[in-house]
Amino acid sequence: MKKSCGHPVLLREYAFLWRLARPFVARHKRLRDDFPMRMVPEAWKPPFKTDLWIQAASGGESFLVRQLLGELAVLAGNAPQRRLSVLCTSCTRQGLDVLAAAKEQGETAWPGLEIAVRVFPLDEPKTIRRALEYASPKAVVLLETELWPGLMAACAEKGVPLLTVNGRMTEKSYAGYRWFGSLWKKIAPARILAMNDADASRFAALFGAERVTVMPNMKFDGVPAALPPADRDSPVFKLLPAGLPVVLLASVREEEEPLLEQVLRYLREAAPEASVVVAPRHMERVPAWKTLLEKVFGPGKAAAVSAMEPEGAVARPGGAVLWDRFGELPALYGRADAVFVGGSLAKLGGQNFLEAAGQGRRPVIGPHWKNFAWVGEEFFDTGLGMRVPDAAALGPALVAALHEPVDPESLRRGVAAYIAPRRGGTRRAAEAVTAILEKGEGT
Repeated sequence: MKKSCGHPVLLREYAFLWRLARPFVARHKRLRDDFPMRMVPEAWKPPFKTDLWIQAASGGESFLVRQLLGELAVLAGNAPQRRLSVLCTSCTRQGLDVLAAAKEQGETAWPGLEIAVRVFPLDEPKTIRRALEYASPKAVVLLETELWPGLMAACAEKGVPLLTVNGRMTEKSYAGYRWFGSLWKKIAPARILAMNDADASRFAALFGAERVTVMPNMKFDGVPAALPPADRDSPVFKLLPAGLPVVLLASVREEEEPLLEQVLRYLREAAPEASVVVAPRHMERVPAWKTLLEKVFGPGKAAAVSAMEPEGAVARPGGAVLWDRFGELPALYGRADAVFVGGSLAKLGGQNFLEAAGQGRRPVIGPHWKNFAWVGEEFFDTGLGMRVPDAAALGPALVAALHEPVDPESLRRGVAAYIAPRRGGTRRAAEAVTAILEKGEGT
């Protein structure tokens, strides 16, 4: 049954804002290459009738899609008649790359699974309606912080049930959303599974408490219970030979670059035996980082790693490596001796430091990690991670980690014990998705 599309005046104003924004989006350095597909031409249309549309904002959420698809396969069992067609979308190139890998992995593991990967359209109401008509899904899943009024209104119009899983909503986001309360109530998801009580309360205030439940955070499930054998053919191990001390600055953001220059200079002087590896969060920052590394280490000491450097290239003590391949952080974490996880020196909310801990490396982070407060203070109180107050303290902390390493297996056991009671979110999300597909309705 079709539902009301919500507050028509607010939606018209929203559409008008998108028309104004469209030229700027078309020129945005991270969006312009995919812009024609964001307008949903005929080529955007999935090659099959879609059961499920899953939207993930960027790389981090796309890894959760991979987890979710794996758990859906477990619930489906091995019966050959069990089939599922999924449209997976993301807003960023990094997210699309992760989804493409998930497609290959998922379709190999589950013969009944079909996956199409597409860039997420502009949420302009007219454009997103066309996308929904092309996909014609039985249900739509939004991961984490995704609230797209155009898509949500289109789902309400078509009677397509919409589910939010691993839902997160900051106080700042809630303060902005609450001004449009009359619209949200009209286009509310059928169900919302929030990652903790605080987020659940904010979702409940917008959409109604009857729709909201709490689930374990899926990111705890992303920490592997057992590490797979290291891929010795990986460029990580070819470039960073055994015995070379490695300091990794992972997922570093543009706003942190000025702060990290002093850290790099400190590492160059205090740990000349090590090689420093920088892995930017966003690949468009690679040219800026190359300039910075050559400024600090000299042009003969900094190497920019691409699809790869010339065959046989090897990192050297006292030099730096710039990593411009997305999706290889687990291997880098496993190879590093000291690890900083970025997004935490500037007021950016942090990045997922559990990934490093899961590889047996104690992550060092800065003071800003509110986006990952769900991990809990106990993580640091028990010594599984380390926080520093500022960039001045980061260099000495990394050198100390280099000279006084923690036993990786011991740390992994501690991480496993910490995470064990917090696992299970992916199964909860998969069960909710399966239930909503089987019901074929929004409630």
